[in-house]
Amino acid sequence: TIDTGTLNEHPFVMLTGMGFDAEIAYKMSISPTRGLKTYAKLVLREWSKFKPINLDLVIDGKSVNENGFMFSFANASQFGNNFYIAPTASMQDGYIDVSVLKPFPLTAALSIALRMVSKRIGQSKYMDQFKAKEIEIKSPQRIVNVDGEAVQLNDTVKIQIQPQSLTVIAPSGGLY
Repeated sequence: TIDTGTLNEHPFVMLTGMGFDAEIAYKMSISPTRGLKTYAKLVLREWSKFKPINLDLVIDGKSVNENGFMFSFANASQFGNNFYIAPTASMQDGYIDVSVLKPFPLTAALSIALRMVSKRIGQSKYMDQFKAKEIEIKSPQRIVNVDGEAVQLNDTVKIQIQPQSLTVIAPSGGLY
Protein backbone atom coordinates (compact mmCIF):
# COMPACT_ATOMS: atom_id res chain seq x y z
CA THR A 1 0.00 0.00 0.00
CA ILE A 2 1.43 3.37 -1.04
CA ASP A 3 0.61 7.03 -0.60
CA THR A 4 -0.74 9.17 -3.42
CA GLY A 5 -1.20 12.89 -3.68
CA THR A 6 -3.81 15.27 -4.96
CA LEU A 7 -3.37 18.61 -6.68
CA ASN A 8 -6.83 20.09 -6.32
CA GLU A 9 -8.92 17.37 -7.97
CA HIS A 10 -6.02 15.84 -9.92
CA PRO A 11 -4.56 12.69 -8.32
CA PHE A 12 -0.88 11.94 -8.72
CA VAL A 13 1.36 9.04 -7.80
CA MET A 14 4.90 10.33 -8.38
CA LEU A 15 5.09 14.12 -8.34
CA THR A 16 3.64 17.41 -9.37
CA GLY A 17 5.61 20.54 -10.15
CA MET A 18 5.61 24.17 -11.15
CA GLY A 19 8.21 26.16 -12.97
CA PHE A 20 10.69 24.74 -15.44
CA ASP A 21 9.51 21.12 -15.26
CA ALA A 22 5.94 22.21 -15.97
CA GLU A 23 7.16 24.24 -18.95
CA ILE A 24 9.01 21.18 -20.30
CA ALA A 25 5.97 18.93 -19.69
CA TYR A 26 3.89 21.39 -21.72
CA LYS A 27 6.47 21.58 -24.53
CA MET A 28 6.67 17.76 -24.62
CA SER A 29 2.87 17.56 -24.86
CA ILE A 30 2.90 19.59 -28.09
CA SER A 31 6.07 18.08 -29.53
CA PRO A 32 5.65 15.79 -32.56
CA THR A 33 8.33 13.43 -31.20
CA ARG A 34 8.90 11.69 -27.85
CA GLY A 35 11.80 10.17 -25.96
CA LEU A 36 14.88 11.17 -24.02
CA LYS A 37 16.50 12.86 -27.04
CA THR A 38 13.50 15.17 -27.54
CA TYR A 39 13.35 15.86 -23.82
CA ALA A 40 17.06 16.75 -23.67
CA LYS A 41 16.76 19.05 -26.68
CA LEU A 42 13.82 20.87 -25.09
CA VAL A 43 15.64 21.28 -21.77
CA LEU A 44 18.71 22.72 -23.46
CA ARG A 45 16.67 25.03 -25.71
CA GLU A 46 14.28 26.31 -23.04
CA TRP A 47 16.67 26.62 -20.09
CA SER A 48 18.10 30.02 -21.05
CA LYS A 49 14.64 31.43 -21.87
CA PHE A 50 12.92 30.40 -18.64
CA LYS A 51 12.42 33.04 -15.95
CA PRO A 52 12.30 31.91 -12.30
CA ILE A 53 8.94 32.17 -10.57
CA ASN A 54 7.97 33.46 -7.15
CA LEU A 55 5.41 31.52 -5.12
CA ASP A 56 3.67 32.18 -1.83
CA LEU A 57 3.33 28.80 -0.19
CA VAL A 58 1.60 27.71 2.98
CA ILE A 59 3.30 24.50 4.09
CA ASP A 60 1.39 22.78 6.90
CA GLY A 61 0.11 26.18 8.04
CA LYS A 62 3.45 28.02 7.82
CA SER A 63 3.79 30.79 5.19
CA VAL A 64 6.88 30.68 3.01
CA ASN A 65 7.78 32.83 0.00
CA GLU A 66 10.20 31.18 -2.42
CA ASN A 67 11.79 32.26 -5.67
CA GLY A 68 12.59 29.22 -7.74
CA PHE A 69 13.51 27.77 -11.06
CA MET A 70 11.53 24.65 -10.27
CA PHE A 71 9.12 23.64 -7.50
CA SER A 72 8.59 19.88 -7.09
CA PHE A 73 6.06 18.28 -4.78
CA ALA A 74 7.20 14.68 -4.69
CA ASN A 75 5.67 11.48 -3.43
CA ALA A 76 8.39 9.52 -5.25
CA SER A 77 12.08 10.32 -5.45
CA GLN A 78 12.66 10.83 -9.18
CA PHE A 79 11.33 12.38 -12.36
CA GLY A 80 12.39 9.34 -14.35
CA ASN A 81 15.51 8.38 -16.28
CA ASN A 82 17.31 8.26 -12.89
CA PHE A 83 17.08 12.02 -12.25
CA TYR A 84 16.33 12.31 -8.53
CA ILE A 85 14.66 15.55 -7.40
CA ALA A 86 13.77 14.29 -3.90
CA PRO A 87 16.13 11.38 -3.10
CA THR A 88 14.72 10.84 0.41
CA ALA A 89 11.07 10.78 -0.71
CA SER A 90 9.13 7.66 0.21
CA MET A 91 5.80 6.54 -1.18
CA GLN A 92 4.93 5.13 2.25
CA ASP A 93 5.87 7.85 4.75
CA GLY A 94 2.72 10.00 4.67
CA TYR A 95 4.55 13.11 3.42
CA ILE A 96 5.06 15.12 0.26
CA ASP A 97 8.69 16.16 -0.24
CA VAL A 98 8.85 19.79 -1.36
CA SER A 99 11.98 20.57 -3.40
CA VAL A 100 12.68 24.13 -4.53
CA LEU A 101 15.50 24.45 -7.04
CA LYS A 102 16.59 28.05 -6.79
CA PRO A 103 17.82 30.06 -9.78
CA PHE A 104 21.37 29.03 -10.64
CA PRO A 105 24.07 30.16 -13.06
CA LEU A 106 24.89 28.20 -16.20
CA THR A 107 28.19 27.24 -14.60
CA ALA A 108 26.28 25.23 -11.96
CA ALA A 109 24.05 23.31 -14.41
CA LEU A 110 26.36 20.31 -14.87
CA SER A 111 26.94 20.02 -11.12
CA ILE A 112 23.18 20.12 -10.47
CA ALA A 113 22.53 17.44 -13.12
CA LEU A 114 25.25 15.21 -11.65
CA ARG A 115 23.84 15.71 -8.14
CA MET A 116 20.41 14.66 -9.41
CA VAL A 117 21.79 11.48 -10.98
CA SER A 118 23.89 10.65 -7.89
CA LYS A 119 20.98 11.33 -5.47
CA ARG A 120 22.88 14.24 -3.85
CA ILE A 121 20.73 17.18 -5.06
CA GLY A 122 19.80 17.93 -1.44
CA GLN A 123 23.43 18.92 -0.83
CA SER A 124 23.32 21.69 -3.42
CA LYS A 125 23.27 25.28 -2.18
CA TYR A 126 20.62 25.87 -4.86
CA MET A 127 18.13 23.42 -3.29
CA ASP A 128 15.67 23.94 -0.42
CA GLN A 129 13.73 20.91 0.79
CA PHE A 130 10.80 20.44 3.20
CA LYS A 131 8.40 17.65 4.13
CA ALA A 132 4.68 18.41 4.30
CA LYS A 133 1.24 16.90 4.50
CA GLU A 134 -0.53 19.86 2.88
CA ILE A 135 0.67 22.73 0.70
CA GLU A 136 -1.41 25.67 -0.47
CA ILE A 137 -0.07 27.92 -3.18
CA LYS A 138 -1.56 31.38 -3.33
CA SER A 139 0.18 32.57 -6.50
CA PRO A 140 0.12 29.52 -8.78
CA GLN A 141 1.42 29.19 -12.26
CA ARG A 142 -1.17 28.25 -14.86
CA ILE A 143 0.67 25.21 -16.23
CA VAL A 144 1.53 22.45 -13.76
CA ASN A 145 3.35 19.15 -14.26
CA VAL A 146 1.28 16.26 -12.86
CA ASP A 147 3.15 12.94 -13.19
CA GLY A 148 4.77 14.19 -16.39
CA GLU A 149 1.61 15.58 -17.98
CA ALA A 150 0.95 19.29 -18.40
CA VAL A 151 -2.27 20.37 -16.66
CA GLN A 152 -3.73 23.87 -16.82
CA LEU A 153 -5.14 25.36 -13.60
CA ASN A 154 -7.12 28.53 -13.00
CA ASP A 155 -7.27 28.81 -9.24
CA THR A 156 -5.39 28.46 -5.99
CA VAL A 157 -3.57 25.17 -5.72
CA LYS A 158 -3.90 22.77 -2.81
CA ILE A 159 -1.60 19.76 -2.68
CA GLN A 160 -2.28 17.02 -0.15
CA ILE A 161 -0.89 13.62 0.69
CA GLN A 162 -3.34 10.73 0.72
CA PRO A 163 -1.62 8.20 3.02
CA GLN A 164 -1.83 4.52 2.12
CA SER A 165 -4.48 5.20 -0.52
CA LEU A 166 -3.38 2.83 -3.30
CA THR A 167 -2.69 -0.88 -3.17
CA VAL A 168 -0.14 -2.00 -5.74
CA ILE A 169 0.25 -5.68 -6.54
CA ALA A 170 3.69 -6.80 -7.68
CA PRO A 171 3.85 -9.09 -10.73
CA SER A 172 4.59 -12.76 -10.13
CA GLY A 173 8.25 -13.22 -9.42
CA GLY A 174 8.41 -10.44 -6.85
CA LEU A 175 9.14 -6.75 -6.95
CA TYR A 176 10.70 -5.03 -9.90
